[in-house]
Amino acid sequence: MYGLRLLVAAPSTLSGGRRAVLAATPLPAAGKPAITSRNEKDQLAGGKQARLIALAAGRHDLASVPLGDVSRIATELAPVADLHPSTARRCLLSHVRTIQGEPS
Repeated sequence: MYGLRLLVAAPSTLSGGRRAVLAATPLPAAGKPAITSRNEKDQLAGGKQARLIALAAGRHDLASVPLGDVSRIATELAPVADLHPSTARRCLLSHVRTIQGEPS
């Protein structure tokens, strides 16, 4: 039956087979981001950008932080959130602008 299906719908059959193999194969453990304090451990849930925002909000009042300080804050927290510094700056600046009602 799979041979007939492969003849009729090769791309979807092969991609389905690939997904089945990937689902059955265990993945190696991923490295964990560095944690600089015990309190930050609880804030590392979610995606990398969510972690960055949670860490920044835990250390700073993002509703009133000057936009000029966002770059420095993001660069400091980028390694903890396991983000590239430029991605961290873009993400945090966008989030702070949204909170403060500034245009993106």
